[in-house]
Amino acid sequence: MRKLLKFLLFVGIIVLVAGGVCIGIAFATNGFNNVEVTEETKEIEEDFTSMYINLVESDIEFYESTDGKTKLVYNDTEKFEQEIKVEDGALSIKEKNSSKWYDHIFNWNTKTLKYKLYLTTNTFEGLKIVNTTGDVKIDTYDFDRVSIETSTGDINLSKINVTNDLEIEITTGFCKLSNIDALNLNVDITTGDIELYNVMVTNEININSTTGDILFDRIDANTINIDTTTGDVEGSILTGKTFYVSTTTGDVDYPNTTGGKCTINTTTGDVDVLVIEK
Repeated sequence: MRKLLKFLLFVGIIVLVAGGVCIGIAFATNGFNNVEVTEETKEIEEDFTSMYINLVESDIEFYESTDGKTKLVYNDTEKFEQEIKVEDGALSIKEKNSSKWYDHIFNWNTKTLKYKLYLTTNTFEGLKIVNTTGDVKIDTYDFDRVSIETSTGDINLSKINVTNDLEIEITTGFCKLSNIDALNLNVDITTGDIELYNVMVTNEININSTTGDILFDRIDANTINIDTTTGDVEGSILTGKTFYVSTTTGDVDYPNTTGGKCTINTTTGDVDVLVIEK
């Protein structure tokens, strides 16, 4: 037994020393890793009708260009690489993390990195955004289809018209949609609240949430499906619906109307829905 204890103690000391050496190398290489952040501008001269944006840990915002130029203004650091190009009528923006694992040790940089895309037109075919950690903010644009995915971050869309499907997927974050028109709306969020204001959908609204409240005001669709595990569902719909509501733990209040199908399921949470006839 004593030999075993001595052996385990010896292994533990080796692991501790090796860890200290790795940390020492990382510190000697990078110090406290106070990363310098600069602002860069990339003018985009080629025409494009679609956009594909893939970011690691930066916010992305869309703006109307005031100087007649399409350009991307972004924060640059030595830890990231950017690939910006137009190919086959599509603008591609990719952010690549070129840092090493030890760069995250003693990293004191807390500045939020941001991409600002200035556009000369507000009508596009497709938009696809994949973001690991970062927010998405888009205001006043028309698209044929939109798909936005983020692991950790907020999504804020306002005054957006989508001819076909608007699809949003969030692992942890907040989703706010206001003044939206779409053929179909699909929102899937694991942890976080969802807010909808003046959202008009022709066919179906599908909202799935694990943990978080779902709030809406003056929304409508032919069919509405809301499913949450833990969270309240509260809001107003513009036209009468035939309601199918269930909750395991919580209070329920909804009108006795007829119309398109509205299904609301929650395990733990209250349901309070009004119908406001136009």
